Amino acid sequence: MATLPVPLTNATVQAQLGLAAQLVPGVTMQLADRLDVVAPGIVRLVVDMAGSGSNVGRVRYAGGLGWQAPLQALASDTDAPPDATPAAGYTSITLAPFGLGMSQSFMSRVLADSGASEAMSLEAFARQVPDSWAAMARAQTCTVGAAFATRLGSSSVPMSVDLALSLIAALESTDGGVDMPLAPVMLHPTQLEQLRASARSEPAFQAELAAFEASQQASRRMRLAGLDFAATSSVTTSGGAYKGFAFHQGGIGYGVAGATPANLPIPQGSNPVYVPEFGLVMYERLNALGQQLLGINALAFVGFAAGDASVYFLRGFDSSTS
Repeated sequence: MATLPVPLTNATVQAQLGLAAQLVPGVTMQLADRLDVVAPGIVRLVVDMAGSGSNVGRVRYAGGLGWQAPLQALASDTDAPPDATPAAGYTSITLAPFGLGMSQSFMSRVLADSGASEAMSLEAFARQVPDSWAAMARAQTCTVGAAFATRLGSSSVPMSVDLALSLIAALESTDGGVDMPLAPVMLHPTQLEQLRASARSEPAFQAELAAFEASQQASRRMRLAGLDFAATSSVTTSGGAYKGFAFHQGGIGYGVAGATPANLPIPQGSNPVYVPEFGLVMYERLNALGQQLLGINALAFVGFAAGDASVYFLRGFDSSTS
């Protein structure tokens, strides 16, 4: 037992009888980029390869008929009509495994208070696996968009209203480009900042205060000249440029191999949970119980790819990182 000096001070009393800190009820969570590209249909499921015998799916397309093949003038009323020239092709989606897990010691489970258990436990991890899947899907979508062959802008110029208008010009100059809805144009947050800064000096906004205010709202969203822009930190950088991109809805798609109890019979003791439309399965680890560990694994069999440029409008949007 320690003899406390007098007069008693907070430091001496707390050292023997107090606590280092008082816990506030509950646990707050970190900020995160929550843009979902799958739920609103920006990126769509196009193939389930479960049971197909292959990890590569082919999305077929065809053309050379109808609007692409006008009737031809004939030299005389006895000439035979020329044959049309059909066209066909496909794009491929290749599946790959993705995964994430979490483990927790027996003692951490026993001692955790309700706030810690709610925020950071195996159950909390399992509840948020769909968000982890969506974050992966967004990152994969941005990787696909960064590889679009045809691109506007460059690493030497910032994003601007002029570049946005050049996207409209490219869309209108592409046959059929305006006949399909355009997904929100995906930009890095800095690109969106550059676009807002450009709007400040755009003459068209000088006499239209309402339109200017709408373009400056802090929402990671922006509407300009009929285009919707969405910012996400998952947009990649390369060669000193942010690699934003624009595409028709469905121009980037994903394929899965839907795991089910029939094709992936994980023992029921592992309490498996199957989400076939995401190619996702979760199950409890049983091999670490001897080390006083509980754990959960989440696996997804999925792939992402862009459609063909003859079927969808696909444009990259490059701008400087400074």
